[in-house]
Amino acid sequence: MRDIAVAVGALTFAFTILFVDPIRYGFVGDAVFLVSVVVVSFIAVLTGFLMHELAHKFAAVRYGLWAEFRANPRGLLLAIFTALFGIVFAAPGAVMIAGPVDRRRNGIISVVGPLTNLAFGGGCFAILFALNSYRVVEPILLFLLLYQIVMVNLVLGVFNMIPVPPMDGSKVFRWNKPLWAGLITVFIVLLAYVLLA
Repeated sequence: MRDIAVAVGALTFAFTILFVDPIRYGFVGDAVFLVSVVVVSFIAVLTGFLMHELAHKFAAVRYGLWAEFRANPRGLLLAIFTALFGIVFAAPGAVMIAGPVDRRRNGIISVVGPLTNLAFGGGCFAILFALNSYRVVEPILLFLLLYQIVMVNLVLGVFNMIPVPPMDGSKVFRWNKPLWAGLITVFIVLLAYVLLA
């Protein structure tokens, strides 16, 4: 629980920095704006990071394995540092598992995290797209929340699908290459659309 709390706090800080962009713009806005950004980033991190890691844990436990999250302090500091330059390179930690696990089970345990990101990110993307189609512009805080959830989930999803150990993508790639290719393509297309639209 301590490791999860530290990781959530650090990632919330990193995504707050990313959104506010203090190097380019300074700390513009009043206290209410900054608090709103922190709260929105916190909620987005809960969906993008915490739900991702819990999905790994529950999948592992379902197979009768021991599973526990361990934070990576250097990875969390890297996330905060890179956020200052407009990108969050996040390696917050991982769910460690122990017990008999074959390639298929390891692939399934690994893919449920990115699938959770796709569910939250894709779902909020669909809501944003629908609201934009109907030209709904209020309340602005709702748009900010939905946008942050989309960005956090898609960024973490793409990052986690990189097929290099110890990332989830490496285990999914070894287990099921077509599934890996389909997932990373969907993540990249959605993220590109959000960034370029």
